[in-house]
Parts: sequence; structure tokens; C-alpha cells
Amino acid sequence: MRRAYATWFITLAATAAAAGGCGGGDDDGGDASTGGTAPTSAVGTSSTTTAGAGGGGATSGAGGATSGAGGQPFVDPIAGIDPPTEIDTGYDFTEGTAWIPSESLLFFSDIPADEIYTVDENDTVTLWTGSSNGTNGNALAEDGTMISCEQSPPRVVRRTNYGDPSAVQVVADTYNGLSFNRPNDVIVRGDGHLYFTDPNYAGAQSQPFQGVYHVTPDGTVNLVDDAMDKPNGIALSPDETILYVTDAARDELWAFDVTSDGSVAGGSKRKLADTNGVPDGFAVDDQGYLYLTTDAGIDVHAPDGSPFGNIPVDEQPANCTFGGSDRRTLYITARSGVYKVRVNVPGRP
Repeated sequence: MRRAYATWFITLAATAAAAGGCGGGDDDGGDASTGGTAPTSAVGTSSTTTAGAGGGGATSGAGGATSGAGGQPFVDPIAGIDPPTEIDTGYDFTEGTAWIPSESLLFFSDIPADEIYTVDENDTVTLWTGSSNGTNGNALAEDGTMISCEQSPPRVVRRTNYGDPSAVQVVADTYNGLSFNRPNDVIVRGDGHLYFTDPNYAGAQSQPFQGVYHVTPDGTVNLVDDAMDKPNGIALSPDETILYVTDAARDELWAFDVTSDGSVAGGSKRKLADTNGVPDGFAVDDQGYLYLTTDAGIDVHAPDGSPFGNIPVDEQPANCTFGGSDRRTLYITARSGVYKVRVNVPGRP
């Protein structure tokens, strides 16, 4: 039943140095396979630690890790955690998770319903807007506002007033004089550079390719990559020097090096992993571990891309992000529902 931060970016470098990572987006809510209940076995690891009761908890590999980023002791991000719990259900297709610290709220999209909802830390769900222009991915911006990938019309916008969902500024709506295909997922660097994916779900093909883009703080749109079949989820490493992108058509996770001026280094593109089924949106924790939504639930990968473990989810997830006052609650959107699970390492909202 449905019911009625800028500061974080400033402290990110210090947190990353001391501790050692939003993403979203599947399409328009109708193109990904529905999948089934996620398996409980570990993904590609030698030894495992099983968490949760009744075999429903996360599984993680020992992996031989002894230290985290910055020389800090390594913390297994999912050892001993409970299974995800359902916050609410009854939606058409949930997506676009974004935790907004200034509001202490999770925002998420229901794409086919053209709606955006909020969830507070007491799990109260509230309709924020019933006119979202088909918003898919959302992300926390450098000034505490929210960046959204709208699909109708296809554009990336900044939501400037949490008290007024209609207050938006267009960030980007064309490249080389053509409109975008179907902006899907977005991530924002601490200095205002943002990056988003633009696949052609639902047959929306305005550009001659399906691209990954970089938008500078002054609004200049640069092409990062035009060679993926379905660029989808997107995220940054804790120190914001690596850009990660999933290709949902090829079941792959890719990485690019990001320079100090926000541009992506030429020739730095590299494949980190073949994913366990179709990858969608994902999140990154402060140790640099990646939490990918796939057919198998939440697959956790080490910073080098190697599989580490799995968090089963009752429905196939499409997106996830870290949130809560301590950034240790992983919020998950999964088809008709929204879920949460407490993990051991905080991550970027």
C-alpha cells in the first residue's frame, strides 16, 4: 500500500582517506527481464561467510583482504548482515534511489506511474510528485540539490526546491544539436561535474549511438563513450578518480579514469568484470566496494572488479544507494517494492 549536502561532498575526501561510493537505472520500467528470487550462494569466491537466518542472508568471500583504503583495516561489508526488509510495495517499477542528507530523506522514482516518492528514517513513504516527466535516475548534487534523468522530454535537470517539485533547471538536453535518447542514470562529483548514461530504451533513438556523457559546471556537454550497447548504471569511486558504468546489453562493468578537471582520460577505458546477469544501477561504499543490482540480487564486487559476495533480494533490484544518518543503510528499489538492509561499511549517497 502506498502512503501518503553539500557538506557530505566536502567531507568525502577526508572520509575516504580515513576509511579507505548512486546510481540507478534500468530503462523505462519495462525492458529488463523480471528474473526470480536471488540465489543465496556466494559469487565466485573461495571461502564464504554466510549471514542472516534461514539461509536468506548475504554471502561474502574472505577474499584475502587484510586492509582497506588508506591503510585502514579491511571490514567485510556484508558479513553477518540480516536479509533486506521490505519498506513498501505496490508500485509499477521502482528506480532512481537518491539519499538527500539535508532532508534526511530517500527519494525514489516509480517510472511508469510518473511519480517520485520519499522515505524517511522511520520508513514513512510519501508521494513527492505525481508529475516527474518519467524520471528514472536521481543523484545528490554538489550543492545539496538533486539531479534527475527525465525521459519525457529526454533531459537532465536540477531540482532546486524540495518544497516545490516543479522547480527545475535544465542541466543538459542536447548533444551536437540532437536531443538525447533516454537519460537513465547520473552521478555528480563534489565539484559539480556530472556524468550520465543515455541508452535507447523503448526505442528512443535520437543520437546515432548510446552514450555516456560528462557535463561541466558551466553546462558544456562532452561525450565520454559511444561504444556501449546499453550504458546503464553509473557511479564514482570514493576519491572520485574512477568512473564506473554498467553495460546492460553485454552484462559488463567498465571503468574510466577521471582527471582533476573532470574530463575522462583518453585510453583509460577498461572492463572490470563480467556481471552475474543483467547489471543495472549500483552504489559504492567508502572502501571502494561496488554493490551492483543484477538478476542475482545485489552482487558485491571489490574495487578491482573481482566478485566478492551477494545480498539476496526478494525481487530483482534495479537500483540502490547508501543513506541514513550514518550512511550504512543500503536502500534498494526492486520492481514493485523498495527495500533496505544495514551493511557494515558506509557509502556515498
